[in-house]
Amino acid sequence: MSGPPLPRSGFDIALAMFLKRRRAVAAAAILAVFFLAAAWTPLLANHLPLHFRGFDRAAARTAWRVAHLEAQSLSRQLAGGEPRTLAQVRESFDVVEGRLGHLAGTFLDARSEAAAGLATRVREVRAAYDGDPSAGGAAPAAPSPDAAKALREAAAAVKEGLRPGDADALRPETRWPAIRALDATDAALIALSVSCLASLPLLRKRKGAGRRFRAAALVALAPAVAAGIAWALLVDRLDDPTDYAGGIAKGGLVAESITMPPVPWGLNQNDLEKVALGPGGDHLLGTDENGRDLLCRMLWGARISLSVGFVAVGIYVLIGIVVGAVAGYAGGWPDIVISRVVEWVICFPVFFLILVIVAFLKDRTVFGMEPPQLLVIMVVIGVTGWTGVARLVRAEFLRLAGQDFVLAARALGAPSRRVIFGHVLPNSMAPVFVAATFGVAGAILLESALSFLGLGITVPKPSWGGMLFSAHGYETRSTWLFLWPGLAIFLVITCYNLVGEALRDALDPRLRQ
Repeated sequence: MSGPPLPRSGFDIALAMFLKRRRAVAAAAILAVFFLAAAWTPLLANHLPLHFRGFDRAAARTAWRVAHLEAQSLSRQLAGGEPRTLAQVRESFDVVEGRLGHLAGTFLDARSEAAAGLATRVREVRAAYDGDPSAGGAAPAAPSPDAAKALREAAAAVKEGLRPGDADALRPETRWPAIRALDATDAALIALSVSCLASLPLLRKRKGAGRRFRAAALVALAPAVAAGIAWALLVDRLDDPTDYAGGIAKGGLVAESITMPPVPWGLNQNDLEKVALGPGGDHLLGTDENGRDLLCRMLWGARISLSVGFVAVGIYVLIGIVVGAVAGYAGGWPDIVISRVVEWVICFPVFFLILVIVAFLKDRTVFGMEPPQLLVIMVVIGVTGWTGVARLVRAEFLRLAGQDFVLAARALGAPSRRVIFGHVLPNSMAPVFVAATFGVAGAILLESALSFLGLGITVPKPSWGGMLFSAHGYETRSTWLFLWPGLAIFLVITCYNLVGEALRDALDPRLRQ
């Protein structure tokens, strides 16, 4: 015989109320799609292939040419014809050895063994010439007729015997260019998107037990942090300069198999023959005034616009919680001082205050370094928007201070730290969540306005507001240039507002229908 059903928690009630708002649920789903696309942008919109297997005939020709010319130059240096320092001679040896090693791993015929033999010969010449590796690199290189003769012979052998032919089949290699170009932040965001989806089953209510919030948070955050740290420590990031599409078209690259991203265009890849091209064909959303693919820039711009909202709101929510908690719990003169400071900050028009600060910090150095404009905008929005959260938290602390559960905790001798973080603060967070949801929409709109005025994210980095700024002057000729970023800003802000209204109604018992 089953026991009595468990009472519904406040989270269950709020979730049930939220799920009744179909528009809010649809808005949350749209935001989730935006965030997933932003996290996976490096693998969705990139001119580098996800996977490539084939051989690079152009790179083999370059290695052959450099090995031949550098060996000739090195022979002249060692013969005394071109005075060089010992460090320059060592660098020349490194170049010749490296290019011969590349050729040894490229050919499929006897030329592979010939290149390996020449690399060994150059290594022996270097060992005989550079008898003291600890010698100072700035010292003049001493002439060596024997080494010069050996290198002239090696240069002639490279020229005559190692030249790649136009129809030669070379040893194929496997590359992962788009993945190798990821940095630690990209890896962490991709892992976070996957781990968040994996944590959702832990939030489901189990029969006879509650939801596992802590386990879900651990599953969502731990893999992302670990992936970012591991990627930074273990993976040598490589921004491959190879033009794969052009190389395959010209025959310099021969691909046995290749997997391109869904949007196979680079962030700043210009095509001057397709300037301001309308939507359709190879460019689904068209191209901009410089021939760059708009869908690619929309996806990369989503990363910046959405991250501005989250980071800026995270900064001012943290400041507001601390300031509001101190004012509401301490009372007395701390409350009076903090309240006057909040009122003083509110007196300033926020947008114009941010304009002044951003314009003042633009192109300036801080502690000898020039801070990224994106970071400046995040911090400025964060340090100027905390007053609303501080007032909400202060009001909640004042309201909850006289509640029975808080008075009971104090009567039992609980320290102030436990009362604040264990009883008062958790019950004060509902209005903060609602304010943060609306705040993210406001921060995105604010960044878009700053970028539209030319004070936000600077080119070549795209943001939706910056794309609107770049479209100025094309309103009547190329409407799609401002249509897509404007529509994205409108859609994201509308979705945030719908989610915020639904959260407000779900978390406030007085507004539940």
